[in-house]
Amino acid sequence: MNEISFTKPFESRKAAQDLRNQIIQFLIQSDLKPGEPFYSDADLVKHSGLSRKTVRDALSNVQKEGWIERRQGKGSFVGPRAGMALPPLQPPPSNRKSLIRLAVLGFWMSGDRADWYSSEVLRGLEEVSADCGVSIELIGDHHQKPGLLHQRLMQSRPDLLLVMPSTMQHAYAVAEARHLGIPCAVTGTRLQELKLPSAAEDNHQGMALAVQHLFDLGHRRIALLQREESTPFTFERRRGYLDALSTWGIEPDERLVWWTSDGANDLKSFLKSQKPTAVICSNLMLASPIGQLIKHEGLRIPQDLSLVTFDQSYATYEKEFGLRPTVIELPLVEMGKTIMGLAREILNSQNPHQNVRIPCRLSIGGSTAPLSHS
Repeated sequence: MNEISFTKPFESRKAAQDLRNQIIQFLIQSDLKPGEPFYSDADLVKHSGLSRKTVRDALSNVQKEGWIERRQGKGSFVGPRAGMALPPLQPPPSNRKSLIRLAVLGFWMSGDRADWYSSEVLRGLEEVSADCGVSIELIGDHHQKPGLLHQRLMQSRPDLLLVMPSTMQHAYAVAEARHLGIPCAVTGTRLQELKLPSAAEDNHQGMALAVQHLFDLGHRRIALLQREESTPFTFERRRGYLDALSTWGIEPDERLVWWTSDGANDLKSFLKSQKPTAVICSNLMLASPIGQLIKHEGLRIPQDLSLVTFDQSYATYEKEFGLRPTVIELPLVEMGKTIMGLAREILNSQNPHQNVRIPCRLSIGGSTAPLSHS
C-alpha cells in the first residue's frame, strides 16, 4: 500500500475535518483501487499523532461519503468513490449551518471500478458542491439491500436523496426515503412516472444528432437497434429516430428497426435481409451482439457498416469493437450540476416536479465513414 503521510500540525478545533480532507486527497492521488485494504484506525492514529476519537470522527465522514468501507471484524477498505475520475477536492462550504447534505444512490458499482454513469454524474456534483453549499454522501447502488439502505438512511438522515436509477429496484429506494420524510430527485428518464425533480438527457435530440451525422456521410439506409425493454429512453430514442429520418427526407421503414433481448444470430439475419449501410445502437447492452459478429463473422466496422452508439462506456465498446466508436454522449456532468443547482428549490418546494432536459453531444470516433468508403 502507498505510504500515507500527513501535513502537520493539525488545527486542534478542526483536526477531524483536516484529517478527513487529507485522507481523501491521499485516495485521489494514490493508485489504490476500490476493495483494496486501507489503513486501520490504529495505523492512522500512529501516522497522524491524533487521538483515536478524532481519527474515528474523520473516518466516519470519509465512510459516509463513500471513500472507504468499514467492515466489522475485517477492517477498512477503499470505497467505490475512490475509483471514480473526480476533479480536485473541493473545500467544504464555510457556512456549515446552511449546508445541504445530499445522499447519492449510484447507478451501478462493482469490482475494482465504478461505472461510467455514476462517475460522470458525481463529477458534476463535485465540481459545484462548494459553490452550492452541498456535501455529498455516497450510500450505495441498486444492489443495496432494502434493510441496509434503510439503516444507512436512518443513520445519515440526509436532507435530500439523489437516485441514479439503473433498474426499477431503485423505486423501492425512493419509497423508503419518502417513508422517512426525505425528499428525492433523480437523474435520467427511469422512474419518470414518479414525477420527481430530475435532470435527464434529451434522447430525442441525441437521436437527431446520430441520424444527421450518418446522413451527412451519405447514408440513407440507416437502421435502429433497440433492446426490448419498457424504459422511457427506449421509446424517446425511437421517436427521435423516426422524426429525424423524416426531417432529412428519408421515408421511415419499420423493417429497419431491430428489436431484441439478445442474440448475434438474429442480428446477422437482420443485417443480411435489410442491408443497411449504417446502424444506430440505442443501448449499451447491444454492444455484445455486434462484438460477436465482429469477432466471429468478420464484420468490419466501418468498412462494412457504419455504427453510432449511445452511452459513453468507452471501455466496453473498445473491448467489443476493437476501436473507439462514434458515440452520442449523455450530458452526465451537466446533469449532476443541474441537480446541485435545484437542491435548495427542491427542499423549499419551489417547483418540486421540475424536469430539466439537457442536450446530448456527438463524439466522433472510428466507427463511421462516408458511404463511398463503406
